[in-house]
Amino acid sequence: MAILKLTCKHSESQKRNNSSEAMLMYRYTHQAKTTYFFTGKNIDIQYFDKKNQCIKKAYSGHNKLNVLLSVHRQKIEDIINTALANDINPTVLYVKNLYNTNKEQKAEKIKVTFWAFVDGYFKEIHSKLNPNTLRCYNNVINNLKSYEKYENITLDWGSFDTSFYYKFLDYYTGYKGLGNNGFGKIIKVLKSILNCATDRGINGNLSYKRKEFKALKEDVHNIYLNEDELKKIIALDFNENKKLDRARDLFIIGCYTGLRFSDFSTLTPDNISKDLIKIKTQKTGVDVVIPILPEVKKILEKYNGKLPKAYCNQKMNEYLKLVAQKAKLNDIIQKSFKSGNKQISKSYMKWQIVCTHTARRSFATNMYKRGLSTLAIMQITGHTTDKSFMAYIKITKEENAIMILEQLRNSA
Repeated sequence: MAILKLTCKHSESQKRNNSSEAMLMYRYTHQAKTTYFFTGKNIDIQYFDKKNQCIKKAYSGHNKLNVLLSVHRQKIEDIINTALANDINPTVLYVKNLYNTNKEQKAEKIKVTFWAFVDGYFKEIHSKLNPNTLRCYNNVINNLKSYEKYENITLDWGSFDTSFYYKFLDYYTGYKGLGNNGFGKIIKVLKSILNCATDRGINGNLSYKRKEFKALKEDVHNIYLNEDELKKIIALDFNENKKLDRARDLFIIGCYTGLRFSDFSTLTPDNISKDLIKIKTQKTGVDVVIPILPEVKKILEKYNGKLPKAYCNQKMNEYLKLVAQKAKLNDIIQKSFKSGNKQISKSYMKWQIVCTHTARRSFATNMYKRGLSTLAIMQITGHTTDKSFMAYIKITKEENAIMILEQLRNSA
């Protein structure tokens, strides 16, 4: 607890001379450590009112001196309160340094290096992050660290300018051969770190706010599984392989609820009420209510009203590819992405790129193809904007044309 008190303290010379005068000082105590702030004034201790923390009226000029003391006190309290408001620990060293001259203030801020701040920043937000976001943040740190080794430099506040941006882009997309979207995610997280440091007065380099320093993003061709493909997966017999059986059942729950892996892997009987699933989504904290479709109901009956025990996301993705391969999902899928200015295209069999998030895209697309309104589907998926929702609708142009023909025939 931070405690600030006005006190009288004798200097060494005052002690030697047995002087009745003493220095007027503010004593600041925090976390069992103490420091003093000299007000620049000495006073005969008989005029000091310790109880009321002021100068007694008997002292000539007491009003003026009390005002001066209140100015000093306010300066110290402002430093402490500002630190607390920004989740900074107001240690005696921190407060002492900021109390001193502008030059000393700047020197103290420079002592907080970029990596020291990053370490503290992630400790602050660690408990607020879900596992997927935490992995994303760790990926950002690992890529910045590997870039340091590549360039043989140490990143600090002055490093983050447009020159860094284009060098890091070249390293990530050129040397590592990775895509622009991955680069964009790193820049997005980096900018949030720099914004926080800037708000706290630690970073003074604002080059990262320039228009060129942007988080790249491009549309990616992600797959979904249509209902015929899902029926093939449902029909597979995995009596001899319980691991794939459980992975398949979990995946089908995702495909017919629209939940993310973090949600459908943590469902419990408490989330089930008659023919509905009620859950607060982990990523966004949105409450959703989902009808239990026949495909999900059969799985619940199979497990006696409970849910299949979940695997970790990595293991689940490994098993899903084996499941999709068994279902002979062998269509050739062309995936293209930008790496820097290069357009890279690769071919995959469909089963090779099935993953847990395929379930959510499959639900949104298949319900859309069934003719449900986007508003009704969004109420289940938890999307709040048409733009974010439409990114999950993965029908081809051919499928879209067939849908229009069917709707026109039905309305004729």
